[in-house]
Amino acid sequence: MRRILIASLFVIAIVPSFSCAASPKAIRRPIQVIEWPGSLLDQGHCTDFIYIPLRVPDSDKKFLSIRRWKDGLLEEASTFELPMGTSITPTPQGICGLSVIKRDSVFTLVRLEDGKILKEWGDSNWYCSAAGSSRNGNFMALFMSRNRLPFDRNYVDLIDMRSQERRTIISELVGGSSARTVLVTDDGRHIAIVGGVNGGTTMIDAKEGKELWDKRPEGEIVSYYGAFSPDEKTIFTTGTAGCVYEIDVVTGNVLKERWATSTGDSIYGLSAEAIAVSPDGQWLAAGLTPTGDVYVWNLKEEGKPFILKHGRGAMQLVAFSPESKSIATMVNGQVKVWSLEKLAPHPTSAPASSPASSPVHSARN
Repeated sequence: MRRILIASLFVIAIVPSFSCAASPKAIRRPIQVIEWPGSLLDQGHCTDFIYIPLRVPDSDKKFLSIRRWKDGLLEEASTFELPMGTSITPTPQGICGLSVIKRDSVFTLVRLEDGKILKEWGDSNWYCSAAGSSRNGNFMALFMSRNRLPFDRNYVDLIDMRSQERRTIISELVGGSSARTVLVTDDGRHIAIVGGVNGGTTMIDAKEGKELWDKRPEGEIVSYYGAFSPDEKTIFTTGTAGCVYEIDVVTGNVLKERWATSTGDSIYGLSAEAIAVSPDGQWLAAGLTPTGDVYVWNLKEEGKPFILKHGRGAMQLVAFSPESKSIATMVNGQVKVWSLEKLAPHPTSAPASSPASSPVHSARN
């Protein structure tokens, strides 16, 4: 009888401990908070900064507001005037591409420093519905959509930003009239169109000028966002089901699924609307609407994700600092910066064992 009682107590004692260890850890305390209202569209991140477009009410002026990373925090904003346009795509070199609507649709390269227009390409039948820059800024890929019937015709161009030469990679993609995300690798070899043709991901070999594959993961309604891994061998995509897919760039095969949900399964109405991979390849992050939660996985350990509790609202972006020590999240015009060193020691840093300090609050700018 005594042996049975002792055994029962032992089981009761270890079960709660096991359950707690299996639950994702929620992080609620950022190291910086910034109020930064602006457009809910076209915000994004580059290698060493995040950005949002700003528009002056009752004016034809548009601005690009940039906050650069410094020592794991975001600096005060710098603002640059732009022509009115969409598909805003800045590069680390200070050049911004955007689609400007004049008499014809014109894709323009603008130097941010002085607003000088460096290059323009016009077309009366086509417009750039989405564009993306490589991490190093050497290449910019354009998803061109037809502005008259038939609307489901598209083509893909690639700009070498060093020479500012533009060439057509795929002359016709059939299906869909726009794309949500365009990605290009640092060597300009691969271009990914996410959320465009047939609602999946289209992978293009720019060197060979051909489509490698066009797929949508089983069970996914539509893919919206994506990010290449730093080694550019895989691409991470996400969409409406709350699942993050790791996909082989060459074959299109799904290598792994990671659920950014509390249940580890699909939740109706939960959409992952931002995704990023840290420059050192250690971290993967996906931000959710409407919960405002950001799931962060340590790719080198493959344990349970951490959850950054930003606050409910529309997820606008997630972005890692250049040294992979911090991550910024943006919900409803509010930016929060979180220390990754407090989640797990960085390989080049001492273990972060000190208690969290009070977050830095920045005024509107």
